[in-house]
Amino acid sequence: MRKWTAVKRHPNIYSYETKHGKRYGVRRIYRNSENKKKEFTKSGFRSAKDAEIALTKFDNQLYENQVSPIEHSSITVSEYFLQIVERNVKLKKWRDETKRTQSQYFDYHIKPRFGDIKLSEVKRADYQRFIDYLVEQKYARTTINSIDSIMQSIMNQAETYDVIHKNKLKHITITGAKPAKNLTLEESDYLKWLNTAKSILNKYQMTMVYLFTLGERREEVLGLRIESFEFSTDDSGQEICKITIDRARTQAAPNGGPLKNNSSYRSLYVTGGMIDVIKYAIDTCKSIRDKYNLEIAPDTYIYLNEKNGQPQHPSYPTRVFRTVSNACGINIHPHKLRHYFATNAKDSNLADTSVAKWLGHSNVQMTNKYARPNKSSVLKVYDGLKEKLIL
Repeated sequence: MRKWTAVKRHPNIYSYETKHGKRYGVRRIYRNSENKKKEFTKSGFRSAKDAEIALTKFDNQLYENQVSPIEHSSITVSEYFLQIVERNVKLKKWRDETKRTQSQYFDYHIKPRFGDIKLSEVKRADYQRFIDYLVEQKYARTTINSIDSIMQSIMNQAETYDVIHKNKLKHITITGAKPAKNLTLEESDYLKWLNTAKSILNKYQMTMVYLFTLGERREEVLGLRIESFEFSTDDSGQEICKITIDRARTQAAPNGGPLKNNSSYRSLYVTGGMIDVIKYAIDTCKSIRDKYNLEIAPDTYIYLNEKNGQPQHPSYPTRVFRTVSNACGINIHPHKLRHYFATNAKDSNLADTSVAKWLGHSNVQMTNKYARPNKSSVLKVYDGLKEKLIL
């Protein structure tokens, strides 16, 4: 009997030796519609990738057929949501942070009201009353949209895979919800906030603020390491720094994890004063590690706690920004600077595709949504046309 050896970082994929060389196989334990354990096994693949393709195909077929028509009347909203979570995690469609966020919304909002109700018995009138209740409780429209998107996803997938005949909750109305937080930022407020930051933060903290002005996500800035920066000189003698964005540090993944999506993996290039900012951050990082006799390696995170030399907590940027905001009375947080960057990029008539790539967006529509026209940008529209207007 051949000895199957598990392939590292490839769940349910195994390798084994034959007289013709190494081959790969799949072993996948699952439960059938009667909740009995069964095993799917297939072998003879020449590469781990081919085996993974077969496994993904089986997972899709299993998901489509795992609930037989006989069981349609008994599966509940909670049971089906757990199946969706399991599938998206196995197929790597969801990272840990996404799973945590989606599950929190479901457990706190949807589960208490609909969790034990059978999918086939969810009534549109009851769900509309639930949405209206969220509006009455002053939840922001963005929050209600997030909750609704989870419920719609459950019902849409149940309809697609014939678990229910029809999603009765489509096109539900959300009327009167509190508008989302205002992410518009005037240039004068930005400059006042930045000058306040310069006066109360140390130089090391300011380097972090400056990196946020590039429009990077909070988890991306926290995921920057010494090796994330590569310095070079172009033909004219100008120094250039390449910034590689390829790791995220969040509360769910404090030691580093994957980025939000494939488009988030990217390289940025900066010149001028930003290079001095980056070099100072790296030098300070090394000094802190050296002070506490800690190893300085290429993958050392550049933003450290100055009291112990360990990577800053994922909530650190929020606390720094709040300190500055409280001091000057202008509320700015890291994500607001991301919107401000997108707004200025649009006003500068930069190519949509280039801006989307810089921000790590999967499409230009998302980038366009990020642009928040302020007074200055709106005045530019008038200034560009006023000579052609008849007064």
